[in-house]
Amino acid sequence: MRGRMWAVLVGLGSASAWADEPGPAWLVAKVHADWCAGCVAFGPVDAMVPPVDPACGVRVATWDVTREASARVAGARAAAIGLADVFAVERLRTGVVLLVDLRASEVVQRWAAPDGADAVRAALTRRFADCRPTDPPT
Repeated sequence: MRGRMWAVLVGLGSASAWADEPGPAWLVAKVHADWCAGCVAFGPVDAMVPPVDPACGVRVATWDVTREASARVAGARAAAIGLADVFAVERLRTGVVLLVDLRASEVVQRWAAPDGADAVRAALTRRFADCRPTDPPT
């Protein structure tokens, strides 16, 4: 996993891994299903997030709704970080990438598959321009 990955909500991580970190708290989440052409076209969500300083509190997740069992796991993990309501709405929209303000527990920007990964990457690069890491990633 890349250093900027926090949790892939289908397998790793917990709210306690970042709950006490200072600074803004953002989640870039992809709602994914293996059968969704738009989801596959987006590619991995962490590839859309520019390198950011860890102090900026940007996290990355994939909510896998491919099967009911994986959707239940993703929903439970979303609930563990206070995003049950967001997940309940967004799980029905496969092929989307979300920018979530974790402090407000709300989606502040949404991209659909037709927007493409390049549009997401460009928007996130602008959004987190002040969060460039001081040392290049290794």
